[in-house]
Amino acid sequence: MHTYYLLPLCLDAACHSNVLSVWFVAHNDVLSCKLQSPEEQSAMQTISSWVISQSPSTEHTTHWWYELPGKPGTSPLPEQTYQAFKTIVESPTMREMFFARFPKCSYEVVPIPAMNEIYVASDKHNLNSDTVFYMEHVDGPWVLYPFCHVYRCMCAMNENKQIYTEFNNVPSRDLLSNGLVTGLDFNREVHRIANHPTDTNNGHRITLKNHYLVYPKILAPYGRLLAYLTSRYNFAARALFLNTIKTQSVMSKIGAFFVLAGTQTMFMTQQYLGFPNLVYVAACALIDAFVLPGRNFFLISTSFIHYCMYIANFYRRYGLCHGIFVRNVIFFKIVAISQLAVMYVRNFEFDPISIALLVLGYGLSSAAAAAIGLDRTYFGSEMGIYKPKWISGFPYSLGIPHPMIVGSITGLLGFYKLAGIREAFPWLVPVHVALYTTHCLQEHFEIHTSKSWEECTKGLLAPIYQGKE
Repeated sequence: MHTYYLLPLCLDAACHSNVLSVWFVAHNDVLSCKLQSPEEQSAMQTISSWVISQSPSTEHTTHWWYELPGKPGTSPLPEQTYQAFKTIVESPTMREMFFARFPKCSYEVVPIPAMNEIYVASDKHNLNSDTVFYMEHVDGPWVLYPFCHVYRCMCAMNENKQIYTEFNNVPSRDLLSNGLVTGLDFNREVHRIANHPTDTNNGHRITLKNHYLVYPKILAPYGRLLAYLTSRYNFAARALFLNTIKTQSVMSKIGAFFVLAGTQTMFMTQQYLGFPNLVYVAACALIDAFVLPGRNFFLISTSFIHYCMYIANFYRRYGLCHGIFVRNVIFFKIVAISQLAVMYVRNFEFDPISIALLVLGYGLSSAAAAAIGLDRTYFGSEMGIYKPKWISGFPYSLGIPHPMIVGSITGLLGFYKLAGIREAFPWLVPVHVALYTTHCLQEHFEIHTSKSWEECTKGLLAPIYQGKE
């Protein structure tokens, strides 16, 4: 009796805590706040006045470090400027920004002083290191370090009406000015800066780059290791950056080339494939080959993940990272369909019904995707990036409910019609169809946590994207 009555309570708790979906949703880890207390405003004014008095260059970016490399507690800044910087770093506003995303009872937030700097932007860059800022890039290499985060917080010290900070995957575009702060995961978040097409700044754009380690309290030594690794990388990258910020010699030009090429390679891999996805697939392949040979482990562990992502992200839908979701589902869908395609080729025998189902099914699905567009195909409206829009073109004009899903299921049945696949893997396509049908029912009956587009978008997206047609 105890077990009988306890079970629904456990299920209710799991549903309300989103335990079943937490591993498959694409979380939005870009944070924001505004420094506006009297102490924070005074510190901002002190820092801005000192920077302007130094007459920083307009030809390239200028950097002053919070601490000297390898000398904790030793700062090259004047005492008053250093104390003002410290006020911003230890600001309660900054800490509360983190605890809005990471529960205070479970996570610790610790500053990393050695990485902090005063940064003065420049809108001039000519294939030197400053070009990196205008390229999509990820700041650090430790993208695969799980559970812990190093955050870089861009804190605007003065007025800025020219330089945007753009995040590809949220998506959002922030014009950081007069105390606005944006925090990004140093080792994971793809971003860049861009100039406003018409507005220009009257003076320098002055920003603090503050860094914080965020880790679960039960993993303190493990978290501190990430801080150490990130700091060491930052020191090395900082030295290379400074050596290539002025491309006056052949060696500096070569160094700048490698900085830009490495940045581009890192961005392309993370943006379109995702390092975690690649590592997961590689790990599954190794387990399949050496630990569980002949058990179809790779096939099972990679064929159905995109359905779990569909269901989880459609259900959660708000506060998520749309670009990461799109990247992940496309990646795993390609992996799954590719495996079916390879099986089809290996077991091919002429079957007109099978071929017709494949052509008709995936033709219908592709036509539906073309009509609705990539962003709406992958829940752009549900996540609040685009307003809902009635699509009346083909194939929606045929009156077929959910033509994209119906087409995909028809195509899957085309694979199943081939005798060789059906005999070798009798369970594979039925599981595909069952999961796709589950998601179809979820869409049809609107099973999710948000009731309207307005609720979905409230306070989450920058105005430049909100209401985009």
